[in-house]
Amino acid sequence: STLFPYTTLFRSQVLFLGSDESIYGSAREIHEAYGVKSTILAAANPMTATRNSEIIEVKLVPGINDDPIFITEITKIGQQLKAAGQATILVGSGDKYAALIAKHKAALSEYFVIPYVDYERMIELNHKETFEPLAAAYGLDMPATQRISAADVDHEVISPWGYPVILKSDNSVEWMDLYFPGHKKIYFINSTEELNEVIKLAYENGYTSTFTMQDMIPGDDSYERNLTAYIDQNHKVRVISMGHALIEDPGPQGRGNHMAIMPDYNEDIY
Repeated sequence: STLFPYTTLFRSQVLFLGSDESIYGSAREIHEAYGVKSTILAAANPMTATRNSEIIEVKLVPGINDDPIFITEITKIGQQLKAAGQATILVGSGDKYAALIAKHKAALSEYFVIPYVDYERMIELNHKETFEPLAAAYGLDMPATQRISAADVDHEVISPWGYPVILKSDNSVEWMDLYFPGHKKIYFINSTEELNEVIKLAYENGYTSTFTMQDMIPGDDSYERNLTAYIDQNHKVRVISMGHALIEDPGPQGRGNHMAIMPDYNEDIY
């Protein structure tokens, strides 16, 4: 069958990579607006959010979540779409797919509309040690922060602010490719002993990048706000959407992901 077997009112079709909640949300918006299904490519059995959806067609491409299979298979698909005259926007779920698309932006732009910044800028923004100077330059407040590296395994690390503290990877793509007992997306650390156990465990299991330790801001999930800006190719903000987070995913691989968000409005934050 063809990649996009459905009649559509789009000027451009959308090809999704990955199968998480963000992809389901986008596919649902497309279905509500245009009444058409979306096509997603997944490396393995789709995640729960999209697995049994009737508005999504899933095509399994083993290994597409890593090079060299990613660039090989996406290029083949892009060539087919270009030959068919089908303009297509390429959208990935999560940091890893976004990074892969941005990494190959120059080559893939021949076949797809790529709605991502250049790879070097994406890495600068995604990696916390390079994001922090940018945030400071623009006057964005951040919690008190300390960087931790593999060299710190050789001595005891102590929080200068007391506990609890937050510990998180500075390289989310590398971190999510790892798995070992006790692996979590974000750690809520309550003691010096726990802090050093997690650091040692991570580096013993192959992690090579740095960690960010931050003073934990008190308050439950409902104190959080989510701000999404939709920016066009000319760097102009077209739409800003604000949400009031009600609850986060409590799972070890999902902390930091909002499960329920209520629309909100606050011009002071805008």
